[in-house]
Amino acid sequence: MISRKPTQVVNQTSFDLNVFESLCPNRDKAFLDGMESSFNQEGMMRIEGVFSKDLIQRLHNAYFDVYAVGDKGKAQSVRFDVGYGDRFLYPVVFRHPFDHPSLYDSSLLFPLLRRILGEQLIIQSFGIVS
Repeated sequence: MISRKPTQVVNQTSFDLNVFESLCPNRDKAFLDGMESSFNQEGMMRIEGVFSKDLIQRLHNAYFDVYAVGDKGKAQSVRFDVGYGDRFLYPVVFRHPFDHPSLYDSSLLFPLLRRILGEQLIIQSFGIVS
């Protein structure tokens, strides 16, 4: 069996988490240190491999079924202008498929978010900007 070491730093602001099942603050301290340092230095980062392709496809399909219905759909009544009439925020109703645990308690994403934002991290709302 060939084992790949979890040193998947693509570049300073891009990280590939495909080799991890989860990130543990103790076990993966050095990797999380590097990600936190990169974020603090650059103010942003790109992370690959957090969500499965299947989940992304289900969310994509649900988004188009529920929120991207054009100007005449019910989504128009619940959207908020966050641009100049060209970008809108749609509050997401917390039900399938948007209630998936990977979205609100990802074992890959949340150790990093807690590291950067603090242990008291709370998701207060969930929305889509389109």
